Amino acid sequence: MIFGLNMLYAQTSTDPVYLILSANASGEEGITKYIRKIGRLDRNPSMSYWIESKSRGIYLTFQHFDYNITELAKARKVRAIDQMGILTKSVSFLKTITPIDLDVLFPSWTKEQALAFRDSLQGKKVYIIDRNDIKNDTVKLIEVSYLKPISF
Repeated sequence: MIFGLNMLYAQTSTDPVYLILSANASGEEGITKYIRKIGRLDRNPSMSYWIESKSRGIYLTFQHFDYNITELAKARKVRAIDQMGILTKSVSFLKTITPIDLDVLFPSWTKEQALAFRDSLQGKKVYIIDRNDIKNDTVKLIEVSYLKPISF
């Protein structure tokens, strides 16, 4: 499967959705976080969260972009998804929300359940909380959009 930049960007029409997970640094099965920097275009590195099970045919990708809009505008038209936020909150913030725990849900999902989950996020602002980023009584909320796979 080849991934393209066809986005289903979450709008702010409802309360945000919080996804909590424990990302691995690499792997083919499970939840993996990839970080990459595109030089002068990035204010902060881009992040991808791949939720993947080849055996079950599940391929979900969430992407975070934070481009330097001035530099990006020199290369192409700027889109709304080109600058997403990363919020830092007190860990006590987790008591005020009900995050969706992908570490619990993902292992039992069928392909159909994964697709239904993906579809349920349309029109919503989505934040990922990576348990690996909870440090010193703070938690990072990483705004993401769904990266829709494109097959050729």
